[in-house]
Amino acid sequence: MFAANDIINHASFVVAGIPDSGQGKKGSMRLLIKILPIWTAIMLASTLFVSGCSRKSSDTANSQAIAQTNQVIETANAAPPAQPTPAAMSTATSIVQADGQANMAELDRVARMWMFRNRRRPTSWEDFAANAGVQIPPPPLGKKYVLSKDMRVTLVDR
Repeated sequence: MFAANDIINHASFVVAGIPDSGQGKKGSMRLLIKILPIWTAIMLASTLFVSGCSRKSSDTANSQAIAQTNQVIETANAAPPAQPTPAAMSTATSIVQADGQANMAELDRVARMWMFRNRRRPTSWEDFAANAGVQIPPPPLGKKYVLSKDMRVTLVDR
């Protein structure tokens, strides 16, 4: 019968693919001590990889639920825009002062909100006025609205 050391010696040479160097049992054990941790790490990594790749039925159900949720969200996002809220309507009325002139501080606030919403500066007053979402009163006679470089609404002569 073979002794346990003979089996270990034979296994170490088979795994390493190295023929017996003739060093005897001490050389075989040194080789086994060097190779065994590497071989164990490779086997452990491959076992974890293979076991982690299997897909469970609950994962499939979760994937289907997520797909349905995403479809509902896309459908909701594709809906037409809602009507202006009462808060937006009150903003439109607060731009006009009691004397019929524009509230310049409120126009400045609307311009800042426009930049925040569009993530850019308007190219001109017309660009801002067309997309502001509020009713801007006409300027006084002989004047026009202008956006300054610091994004403040001012009145200048025509």
